[in-house]
Amino acid sequence: MTQGIRFAEGIQVHTVLAPLNETTSAATRHINLRGANWLSFLINIGVTSSASSADLEVSACCSTADTSAAAVPTLIPFTYRLSSTLGTSVYGWGAITTGSSAGSVACTSGQDNISIFVDIDPADCAVVGEDYQWAHLLLGTSAAQMFVSCTAFVEPKYPGLNILSDT
Repeated sequence: MTQGIRFAEGIQVHTVLAPLNETTSAATRHINLRGANWLSFLINIGVTSSASSADLEVSACCSTADTSAAAVPTLIPFTYRLSSTLGTSVYGWGAITTGSSAGSVACTSGQDNISIFVDIDPADCAVVGEDYQWAHLLLGTSAAQMFVSCTAFVEPKYPGLNILSDT
């Protein structure tokens, strides 16, 4: 018997923002929450460039379609955790924190080379409206440049052998 790999059948993994050098703002791909128990995003950021303003602002949104152009997204609440800085002797994740009243978290200078783990409850989208089944993150920056990427982890109600399409 060969030693196989566990293919994350209980959790569906989607790349929703390929690594890029962000200079203004970006939106992740939308995730269909129909049939999802939970949604988490793992954002990886590189070096920030300014202590005077928010270098990366993250907001969670839901909408009625898989593109923001088709439906104006609505901010939803979320919780998040910040990782320790890569390459330091401090390991682990910070406390679970609720996003601000605007539904966002800001990372500034000094928070270089960290990860942000964002949790979204699909029920928060359902509260907005029955048709609000698409969730995504908005990432804005005032930095001259910042490297960022994002991966989504969907916990399906009914896990199976195949990872379902995010569309």
